[in-house]
Amino acid sequence: MKSTRSPRPARKAYTVVELLIVIVIVGILASVGISAMESWGEQMLPVAARRLAADLRLARQLAIDQNTTYEVQFDLTGQNYRIVHTGTATVPLLIDPLAPPGSSQSGYVVPMARYQSRSSQAAGVRFKSVRVPVENRTVTNIPFASTGGTGPTRSADTEITLIHGSGASETSLSLTVSWQTGQVWMP
Repeated sequence: MKSTRSPRPARKAYTVVELLIVIVIVGILASVGISAMESWGEQMLPVAARRLAADLRLARQLAIDQNTTYEVQFDLTGQNYRIVHTGTATVPLLIDPLAPPGSSQSGYVVPMARYQSRSSQAAGVRFKSVRVPVENRTVTNIPFASTGGTGPTRSADTEITLIHGSGASETSLSLTVSWQTGQVWMP
């Protein structure tokens, strides 16, 4: 016996329901992607602070190991910092291992431009201040003696404040360097 049903015609288009499902899925993926991009910029602040803390610890350790003096110099206008040997001992030139290949910079220089947001609308990570709060004065360097501390040129802790964003969305993070031990900590 033959079926009397006629064969179903071939579909030539999507149904409205299928199109709505695709639009909803694309909308969800777009919102997740946008929020991930925004949070990526916010994550740069602790990343930059940890890198700065590691470099401060490196300068301190080099001063102790080589029985000489090093300092971390801050350029708030150029938004970078560098580790410089300031003692009398002969030491090898220190170069930033994370510098891009073929870069022309000499020495250990870290530009804060490395910590910019992917979005051009948000301001990246930058220095707000480097200061000795107890003495209410701004400084441009943190020296490390062969003992590891920042004395005898400092008699109080140094505070470095990094900021990200601008206006109402500005966030900050501070690092503190002990003048007695050179220990670096952040909240």
